[in-house]
Amino acid sequence: MRSLIKEALEAVATIVCSARSLIHLERGFESLRQENRDTAVVAAQAIRSAIDNLGTHPLQGRRIHGDIREVVISYGATSYIALYRFLVPQG
Repeated sequence: MRSLIKEALEAVATIVCSARSLIHLERGFESLRQENRDTAVVAAQAIRSAIDNLGTHPLQGRRIHGDIREVVISYGATSYIALYRFLVPQG
């Protein structure tokens, strides 16, 4: 029974990052890394964790326009905003 519950709590959505979003992440990470490598690593982990969380809770973000949603990723004194769409699988 526990394994069934665990499976049900696992990701319900597949996360697919656009090439454009990966370029923006890489650029931001590289800029931050030049200032402080350790901070850049921790920030990247916070972003990754928040994005992974969308796999289990895809509707957690606020709807901002049409099917575009945003989730705020808090990190230290600043935050990042991830824009995403949740598409219901067809078929």
